[in-house]
Amino acid sequence: LFSGYTMVGVPNEAFRNGFTALRWIPSKLFMAFGYMGTSPRLRRISLIRHYHSPLDFVTDRFRSQLLRYVLFIVLLVPSIIYLAAQPITLKGNFNDLFGLEDNNVIAPVAICAFILALEWIGGLNVVAYTDAAQGILMIIAFVLMSSTLAALYGGYNSDIFNPTTYPEPKFFQVPSAETQFAMWTFSLQWISFLALPHFQQRTYASGNFKSMKLACAPHASCAART
Repeated sequence: LFSGYTMVGVPNEAFRNGFTALRWIPSKLFMAFGYMGTSPRLRRISLIRHYHSPLDFVTDRFRSQLLRYVLFIVLLVPSIIYLAAQPITLKGNFNDLFGLEDNNVIAPVAICAFILALEWIGGLNVVAYTDAAQGILMIIAFVLMSSTLAALYGGYNSDIFNPTTYPEPKFFQVPSAETQFAMWTFSLQWISFLALPHFQQRTYASGNFKSMKLACAPHASCAART
């Protein structure tokens, strides 16, 4: 499960800010811990209470339609912003990859239409398959990253990693206490990432409780190793 910001925003942030972009690594770890701690329990109760949408738990717990619709708006607005970033990223990556003009929208629109058609036909099964495919591709890319950097830039012995000649020497300095606090604060709030609608839908759509627990273990262990 990778968003447009994962593919474009995080590398740009690392280029712009240097060391502080590492905040995304513990963020992934906190997200995994939050998911492990709540999603199996949410899945278990959803089987008993027949939950199908992200707001079913809140409605069932508090019996308030007003709260239901307030949370609907709270979840809808950031979801629209989150979703809008995806085709923009797709357009940029696709046009750069194939040498097209920056304002070309034909191919991205066609790809988005193809994705919607697949989800219309296959539902969340297609989402699960594409999640798995993305994970495999990203693991391969991560493994090849070191050798690719060595081939293109000369590896860790090149001038790029020399703090005296690097264009941004501050990237090699230890961040201030204030910066470190901001990094950890940013990472810690990702423990609530599982509240996003698309994560809850994946929780409800899991085949059974055993498959849910099986998916949680590598999710956290891979984040910890990273």
